[in-house]
Amino acid sequence: SIKYPKLTGKQGVQVIFIPDDKIFENTVIPIELIMHKCKIANAFGIDIKLFVDNNEIELATEGLISLIPVDKDLSIYHTFPQVVTSKNNLDERISILMQYTSDTKDRYFGYTNLAYNSVGGTHINFIQKIIPEAWKEYIRISKIKIDTELKASDYLVGLRCVCAVFLKHPEFSAQTKERLSVKKDIMIQFQQPLIKQLVAVFKLFDKQSRALLKRFEEYRISQNKLLSRKEISSWLVVNKDNSNNIRRRSNIPGLIECTQTK
Repeated sequence: SIKYPKLTGKQGVQVIFIPDDKIFENTVIPIELIMHKCKIANAFGIDIKLFVDNNEIELATEGLISLIPVDKDLSIYHTFPQVVTSKNNLDERISILMQYTSDTKDRYFGYTNLAYNSVGGTHINFIQKIIPEAWKEYIRISKIKIDTELKASDYLVGLRCVCAVFLKHPEFSAQTKERLSVKKDIMIQFQQPLIKQLVAVFKLFDKQSRALLKRFEEYRISQNKLLSRKEISSWLVVNKDNSNNIRRRSNIPGLIECTQTK
């Protein structure tokens, strides 16, 4: 017989379950899945102990940063170590952790009441708008000169962000909870406090934040050049007579016709 560990004092809830082979085709308990769920809880500061066959399983994590997958092909420009949190008057809250990498794409890892939202949802859409607003406010307050006009998406280049919300009445697009689907009004309550705290974090790591702004500018400049080349190339066509001549695709006002030969 298995001797289960006893809980003493106010330490939470002890759960013991044995799968019924009359109901389940496979009664093997998915230990790896349970461990993953417990590690997520630990990452959010919830102290959980897991025992398997009377042996305690190590669940230690490094906090929310452990929820961002490690990609060896990418360089990490900067990880903001502070978890930024905003609460409303219902004691609901949103917490985010940001890391910027050498990637040109942004990725998000959304959670609602510890449940992973693989497709994102309202909270992810919310922070995609809030983070650029916080960067703009940081630029304004710090009186930083930006030579290139940045788009909102430029502030998200290479971003890896964990975003977790804890709501009393969450709603999802399906029972699998892959996408959070709540009214935008719920998120708006977190907006100003979150922006204020993000700006404070950017100022705390001022050197790193300014370096990231340079990175955003360089990215925008490269994109503008690429767009310019694409726009010009859409106007021109290369002759198929082995002459390599370039001619106008059509009558485009203001376009001067020219040729280039070998």
